[in-house]
Amino acid sequence: MQATRRAILSILKKTGQASVDELGRRLGLTSMCVRQHLAILERDRLIRSHEERQKLGRPRLVYTLTEHAEEFFPKNYSQLLDWILDEIKGGDGLENIESLFDRLAERMANQFQSEIADKPLRERMAAICAEMNVAGSLAEWEERDGTYCLHEHNCRYHSVAAKHPDICRMELSFLRRVLDAEVTMVECLLHDGPRCSYVIRPRPVG
Repeated sequence: MQATRRAILSILKKTGQASVDELGRRLGLTSMCVRQHLAILERDRLIRSHEERQKLGRPRLVYTLTEHAEEFFPKNYSQLLDWILDEIKGGDGLENIESLFDRLAERMANQFQSEIADKPLRERMAAICAEMNVAGSLAEWEERDGTYCLHEHNCRYHSVAAKHPDICRMELSFLRRVLDAEVTMVECLLHDGPRCSYVIRPRPVG
């Protein structure tokens, strides 16, 4: 993101809200320049505006962050999850870990079952690939003579999966459940693969 727009988000995060004039003073920019950046941020649904009444004079327009802006601020979920999994394993809970990821895979799949259950495999592939991209997988798929290939160029769980590879099995189990198909992993980013790739085949009838 452009540096000035990132600075605006940081100011709004700290102050809760700010007007064009306040942002201009903090950034050393003209009101016209600030408005141009605000228009782009509002277009991208990262900020919203509303009128605020003042004791004197006309109401002023102030800007606040939307929930979509949260992704631009650092989070440390991966370390927290890593610690939680370590604690479970430390209590002789390896079987509990495997069971946990299996339940998570089922829960993830159930989110989409009602929407795609009756669709052909091709349409299920397209729908799930789109959802994975929303989550940051940089996924794409292709069809080869009735067999499908799904490629994830980015591992959403990479920092945790490097220590807890059960997460890879969770992703595999999720795909088998949600696609209701035979799914085989053929490449893995954690094992020096260029991407995580899966071969998907329809289940045999009968």
